[in-house]
Amino acid sequence: QCYSLLNRGATYLNEDEPEKAIRDFDRVISLEPANPDAHLYRGKALARLEQYEAAIDYFNLAIQLDPEEAEGHYARGMARMELEDYCTAIEDLDQAVRLDPHHPFAERDREIAVGLAGERAFATE
Repeated sequence: QCYSLLNRGATYLNEDEPEKAIRDFDRVISLEPANPDAHLYRGKALARLEQYEAAIDYFNLAIQLDPEEAEGHYARGMARMELEDYCTAIEDLDQAVRLDPHHPFAERDREIAVGLAGERAFATE
């Protein structure tokens, strides 16, 4: 049942229906609280709704449950970028690259975060 709910939630997320996705992910979390994917994808749904702080809470749980999974670090880094917390985002994206050197976006987005952090530092001088 959890696998089906996760898949359906992911489909809702891909169809840009994050509220429906959250309902499915919440159900998985109620059945399997230690399921890192449910926390990760619930965080992604919250991020889609631009609720970045709440998303980070779920990414933190996913990372705590599966610290070797690059996607949790990547997703948290991207949420932190949205909050303009570039230095911490870079740390997360560095970790995502270390865990999965072939991640399709982590290195590119890390470079973007470095550039944005540099722009911010330059602007405050």
